[in-house]
Amino acid sequence: MKDLLNKILDETVAYYDTKDKLAKNEVTGHCEYLTEEGNKCAVGRYFTDGTIELIRTIQSTKSEEMPVGLIVLSDAIKGDVFDLEAVMPLKDVLIDEVKDVPLVFWNELQQLHDQELHTGDPGVKRTIDRIKNKIDKGVL
Repeated sequence: MKDLLNKILDETVAYYDTKDKLAKNEVTGHCEYLTEEGNKCAVGRYFTDGTIELIRTIQSTKSEEMPVGLIVLSDAIKGDVFDLEAVMPLKDVLIDEVKDVPLVFWNELQQLHDQELHTGDPGVKRTIDRIKNKIDKGVL
């Protein structure tokens, strides 16, 4: 698991090394699972095609309502809810390769994406090192 978590972290940092790939709404400034340009947030990069299609459908109807499962996923990733499995199992949202990755890791990754990677925060290196240290210790 440690190798997989490090791989996801390294790939995510490399992927967002250019501002062209950020999944940021230029109007609201918020991260989006999927932008109109096709960019995805850190966790969204690992969504199944079905989950992405659901998001596209919601966006195309201009609906302000998101299915309960995705609302709970969003809250869970942001750290607001930790009993996601009771409502929508991660295995139904994520690609096979990462289905067993714990929610707490996705929370760390998404926060890194939302805060430091978007803003160019000089503390990003420290945050990456902190996450890697947690992976090495088995905390994530």
